[in-house]
Amino acid sequence: MCGISNRVIVQNLLSLKNSDVKVIVRIPVVTGINDTKEGIMKIIKLVDDFNNLERVELLPFHKLGRPKYKALGLEYRAAKIPVPVPAKICSLEKYTKGKK
Repeated sequence: MCGISNRVIVQNLLSLKNSDVKVIVRIPVVTGINDTKEGIMKIIKLVDDFNNLERVELLPFHKLGRPKYKALGLEYRAAKIPVPVPAKICSLEKYTKGKK
């Protein structure tokens, strides 16, 4: 989606696994990218055995940054991505339950 690997993000997340730091995982939910049970479960599996996991939160994709891109003269490449409907987010939240 971003044009680069998420390898560093995953490594950083996994480096917190055995730390004393409480972890909150926030997952941006993007229509057509990770807005399925399978998409969310891939991320949940990464943190399934974290003893320091506080919770997992789903963050619906939004277009609030669009005016900033316009003001900077930049192309807003996410313009055609639909914002997920609230019912979709609710249907995915059940997979985050029990994740403290």
